[in-house]
Amino acid sequence: MARLHRLAHQLLPFLLVAPMYVVTVLLVGLGALLLDDVDVLKHALIANVVVYAAFRLLHWFGSRFFGGAFGYGDVRLSGVLAVALGALGTSEVVVGIYAGSSSAP
Repeated sequence: MARLHRLAHQLLPFLLVAPMYVVTVLLVGLGALLLDDVDVLKHALIANVVVYAAFRLLHWFGSRFFGGAFGYGDVRLSGVLAVALGALGTSEVVVGIYAGSSSAP
């Protein structure tokens, strides 16, 4: 019954997002190792912290004052996207997160 509720309301389950987090961090770490550039991993983790904190704040603010702008699964998924895009650069993070947020229904 809970599974049907999640599917009907399009909720991102923790068991789907958590492995994506691990795989994404490992792949970015492997890329940094192969490039012999620690800054790639450092930028990815900084982007993760900044984007996750911004989305967490938006989630808190939206749920308190606007009846829920988006769910907590979106907050978790934004962290995964920030790790992947953060390895590419700051402008890629800004454009990617903005494009993903503005195209959501």
